[in-house]
Amino acid sequence: MKGISPWEKHARTIGLPCLALALYLLAGLSHPLPALGGDLPTVGSVLPRIEFLAPPLKEDVAYLRIKGQSFRLADLKARLIWLEVIGIYCTRCYEQAPKINRLHKSLAKAGLGQQVKMLAVAAGGTIIECEHVRKNKQYLYPVVPDEDFAIHKLLGEPRTPFTMLINAHGQVLYTHLGVMEDTEGLLPMIKEHLK
Repeated sequence: MKGISPWEKHARTIGLPCLALALYLLAGLSHPLPALGGDLPTVGSVLPRIEFLAPPLKEDVAYLRIKGQSFRLADLKARLIWLEVIGIYCTRCYEQAPKINRLHKSLAKAGLGQQVKMLAVAAGGTIIECEHVRKNKQYLYPVVPDEDFAIHKLLGEPRTPFTMLINAHGQVLYTHLGVMEDTEGLLPMIKEHLK
């Protein structure tokens, strides 16, 4: 390319990909934006397709009504999904767990256990660790491993606990980072989203 400066050559090389990216981003403005790695999901965003390992306990597999060694949120056949990112050794997660366990019981008592599924993802947690916290009743709902932090990264690497309520299409309806001080309003909020 005789007669073209290095700057012009560089501009031609990156110009087309940049233009394509700009058009892609502009086209997506009419749709909910996906929550990409690096950014925490926010209300209105749509989660990326996430592949979860099946929980270690058979009762949790039955509760989620899944088949196979892995699943996606769409496989849960629930109208809403309560999804928490926890740490197996996170003291703040254990501080919050009894409150969310009460929510789990309240959903079942209200007859909403089939419409709303609850799930915790243990960032860095192994299958054995997830089985241990479930068998010890620290969590009353399924806990799935994320040993290599892949899901944690997809969700923007939040500090734990990080909680979301998601609809069947993966759209985020509610988020909370850290320990929830007041959980009294959670059941009414969930019921409102089921209307």
